Parts: sequence; structure tokens; C-alpha cells
Amino acid sequence: MSAFIIDDNQISAIASFIDDARIERVNLMHWYVQDAQNEFNVKFGNSAKEIGNELFQLNCISISQRYRAEDIDQFSPDAYEYKRGYSRIMSVYKCLQSLLYQSSEGYVRETRLFKALKYLSAQIAHKIVQSTTEYEVCSW
Repeated sequence: MSAFIIDDNQISAIASFIDDARIERVNLMHWYVQDAQNEFNVKFGNSAKEIGNELFQLNCISISQRYRAEDIDQFSPDAYEYKRGYSRIMSVYKCLQSLLYQSSEGYVRETRLFKALKYLSAQIAHKIVQSTTEYEVCSW
């Protein structure tokens, strides 16, 4: 398996989603973000940009554990640039899956942030499934 730093746009989509969900208290995703923070004793950054930096750092740490130090110069933690954007929930889910997969090296899987993101990913998947017609027509 080769691991890599995911695209800035993907990280920014996740960061924007988490930041928006945290702010919009009427949105069900707000409660999922709150639950993720509470369950894993983690606090996402104070802004989408800070959240993006945290996600990027997580990805960089994982990559640095996968590859030798002399091979990781291209993965400078300062290389991330936040780009505000809006993404549909399915796109955010796929970006989050990519981040989790690419950040699963070494001890990163055991960090509170990684676990909180996994929890949030599962909640987003539930929301996607529950929004489908196929789900709606199934008996309860």
C-alpha cells in the first residue's frame, strides 16, 4: 500500500463541513460533530482553516510514519492551503474516507482525532443511507 497526502481541496471540504455543522445548530450534523468531540474528548479547531490544518497534520504524521525521514521532505506540514468551499454530503463522505485511509499508518489510528473522524464518517454514512428512497420505503 502506498500512502499519500490528500488534496488540499479534499481536506478543505471536510474542514468546511465540520465547521459549518458545528455552527448550524439546527442541522443534525451539528449534533454528530458535537458527539464526535464529546465521545473522543477532542476539540476541532476554532475555524475551518484550523480544522483543515489539524486534518493535514494528521495525514502528514501518518505519512511520516510510513516513509523514512529522508523521503518525506515533500510532505511539509506548511504545504497545506485552506480553500473555503461547499461540498455535498456524499462528496464530504468520500473525502473523509480518503483521509482516513491515507492517515491510517502507525499510531495515528489510535489518536482521538482519528477516532472522532471515524465516528463522524459513520454518522455521515447513516445520514446518506437514511436520505435514500430505498431506505424510506423499507418497513420499520
